[in-house]
Formats: sequence, C-alpha cells, structure tokens
Amino acid sequence: MIRTLAGLVLLVLTALVLTACPSPAPAKNVSVTATGADAAAYRVGDGDWQVPDDVTSFTFTATGAYEVAVRCGDDTTVWSLTKADTETPDLSCPPAVPSPVAFDVAFDVSSVAGAVEAELYYGDNSMASATTTGTFNVTDGSPGEQDLVLVALDGSGTPIAADLLTVNVTAGGSYSITLAAGDTANVISGSIADFSAQVPGGWPPAGAMMLTVSPKGTGVMGGFLGSSGGPFTSFTFSDHDLAFVMAADGSGVQSLLHLATSTSPGASFTADLPAPFDATVSSDTFPTVSGLSISDPELRLYAIDMRWTTKSLSAMVSAGFLAGATSYTLPDLTGLAGFAGVAPATGDAVTVDSSVFYASLTTSEMFDLVTQDSPFGFPGGLSVRFAGDQDSFTAP
Repeated sequence: MIRTLAGLVLLVLTALVLTACPSPAPAKNVSVTATGADAAAYRVGDGDWQVPDDVTSFTFTATGAYEVAVRCGDDTTVWSLTKADTETPDLSCPPAVPSPVAFDVAFDVSSVAGAVEAELYYGDNSMASATTTGTFNVTDGSPGEQDLVLVALDGSGTPIAADLLTVNVTAGGSYSITLAAGDTANVISGSIADFSAQVPGGWPPAGAMMLTVSPKGTGVMGGFLGSSGGPFTSFTFSDHDLAFVMAADGSGVQSLLHLATSTSPGASFTADLPAPFDATVSSDTFPTVSGLSISDPELRLYAIDMRWTTKSLSAMVSAGFLAGATSYTLPDLTGLAGFAGVAPATGDAVTVDSSVFYASLTTSEMFDLVTQDSPFGFPGGLSVRFAGDQDSFTAP
C-alpha cells in the first residue's frame, strides 16, 4: 500500500552536561519503522553495521548517506539512501494476506441490448459467465469495503455496458447488481499512441496492457494492444486508467516498462519506454554490480535483487546515495544477529536482476511507490519507467 511520509522527525534532545562545558547530544534524525521484521541493522556512511535493540522501530543519527537492512522471513532488503531521500523510511514487512472469503453476487444484464455474457471484477480478480443472468459464486474474495464492477459483453466479447456497486464484503455475503439499458453510457474509450518506434531493433513485438481502475481500487481489463497502439475500454465511473507498456529482448535478460496512470477515465496515453539497461555483475558471494552510470534527470533508484534457493538479498540504491559512484556491492550481513544464512552456499545457482527506475516524482515520492503492493492503488497522474537486466552465476 502507498505509505505517506511523516516529514521531518522532531528533534527530541535532553541536555547532556559535560564536565568541560555544556554540549547538546546529537539529534537522532532518522527514524525507521520495520513492523514485522525478523531482523534489522543500519549503518551511517561507510561505518560499521549496528543492530538496534528493537528491530521493528529504531532511530539513529546521520548527516548524509545511510543504509538500513531488514529481513522478512527468507527475504532481506537493504535500503541505501540519504537524508535527502527520506528521514522516516517505513520498511515494514508485507502484512499477512487475509484468508480468502466466499461471497455471492447475483447479476442481471438481460436489459442491455446485444448482451450475451457478463463479467464481474472484484479487487484484483474477475469471473465470467456465458449467460445474462445468474449468480457469481466468488471463492477467492477479500473482505472489506470494495467496488464490484459488472460488465456486459456482446457476442464478440466487447464491453457494451457496465456499472459499479460499492459494498463491505463479508464472508458468506450476498450482493446483487442489475444493469439497465442506460448503463451503456458508462462505457467509454481511451487510447494509446503508436509506440513501435520505441522498441529496440531486433526485439520481439511489444505490447500494452490497459486497465481502468475504480475509486476503491478494483482493476478492470481494458484490453491488450500491440505496439501500434489503439483504443481501449474505460468507464465513466472509473477513477483513472492505467497503462503497462512492455518490451523484452526475447531471451529473458533485458526488459523495459512504462507504467502510467491518468487523472481521469477515457485517457489518451503516450508511451515512453526507457533505453535498455546493461549491468555487469561479478560472480562473487556478494556480487558487485557495475554500470550504474546513467545520466538522466529522472533517475531515482537502482534495484538489485539477488536470489538463490528460497532466499533473496536485495538492495534499493538511490542516485543520491551513489554520489557519482558507478558500482554497488551487496553487503555481507551474515555476522550480524538475525542475518545468519543470508548468503548463497558454494554451488548455489544465483540470479541477479538489476533494474533502474525513472520518475518525474521526487526521490522521496519514488521511495513510497516502490513499497506499493498493487498497481491498482497507484495514484492518478503517475509516470514511472523501468529497465531491467538479468545475470546468473554459480556461487563460489
């Protein structure tokens, strides 16, 4: 979920009287929240790593660059930041996924001329029925307030009417949605411009997945389009539309993505794929990733994700933290309490995904976005670009 930065931490200071002269204690100006963490550590600049007494909430003093490592189960992430990026990083572990709930939604789209089937969208999921009346028996729902979106389709599978019902879903609940003839007016179109010229030469055809998102964050498929672009389906009651523009080199090594959201439904998108990213990764237990030398005013973060067996060690490295450096080495945390085993064993197959993120947002705002659990919750007016490169080796 999107997390809101609290701003500057208030400086809380108790005067420390020394025998020579009064002098205030340094202010602890970085405050970390890591709810659910199994282990955590931090260091300031290139100093020694420290393990806090409470790994779920701690503070320390920094004047510029700092790093915080948090382990959540088998996954460990290091955030390499500066005070200018954020002084209040929320690095909480993902909350437990609620157990799915079952509920029923009675539907009727028979009043819509030309309708032959119906689709129900709820949260991140959907169901389809080849009839115009009936009941959707949802088994993988989520509890709580949400939008249920019912769509009527014609014989070609084209949406021709739709409506939204906001409900507080409970296990075993029963809800009902009926579309009227006038609900055809709720269906509108957006478009995305031809972006074929942005696909690197020799790469397979690229594509765009278009969605429209309800006020409560239910995503409805708007269509899959090729690189020549074209129209997609949206609804008047949507909060915004969302475009995933994707390209890959065909080998699974390099990939490009432009994620954009509009500020209203029925939007016109223009794709903006970044240039391919080519990182160099050393074949070390804790590899060094080189090639972090991109010069772009929208560069915000490099992400390095190292995976082996069932574990991972990742780093999110801000451009400010690098301060002109063009490489980053994943840290060895194994000597710290709570981080034993956070390293591949000799002979393990290791995969390293290196990525670069661009955004018109500030680094602080970008920091919030990378903790987003679902793209359906991204705000309107967002534009983020991504370029990834994958390497693999056998741990020495």
